[in-house]
Amino acid sequence: MIKLTCLACNIGYTLANGICQLNTGILNCQLINAYRTACLLCKHGYYLLEGKCKEVSSLCNGYDPTFGLCLACKVGYINYGGQCLDPQCANQQGDVCLQCKKYFKVHNSGLCYFSDENCISATTR
Repeated sequence: MIKLTCLACNIGYTLANGICQLNTGILNCQLINAYRTACLLCKHGYYLLEGKCKEVSSLCNGYDPTFGLCLACKVGYINYGGQCLDPQCANQQGDVCLQCKKYFKVHNSGLCYFSDENCISATTR
């Protein structure tokens, strides 16, 4: 007798021991344990932490899937211990700069840009 082992499931189902099972509520989990209590493998863009899938920073250009640390950052950000930071940001929470350093303002892109209060016209380079 030939036994088939499933490799991928439809949306709403999770692969566990070669069988598609209705998703258990562990979001972004690609593979769950046999007891359906913890995730073993997360979807791309997520990493595993204590049986759950956590989203990788949107500022990453490549990440370590084991720890979710950024290997490289998007342009304008620096990698500091696996986190992508705006070097001109004074208060960054996650991927969002809440307050820039002196002489800088938060742009709608999320990056801090130089702001001279006496300047009435400027251009980017």
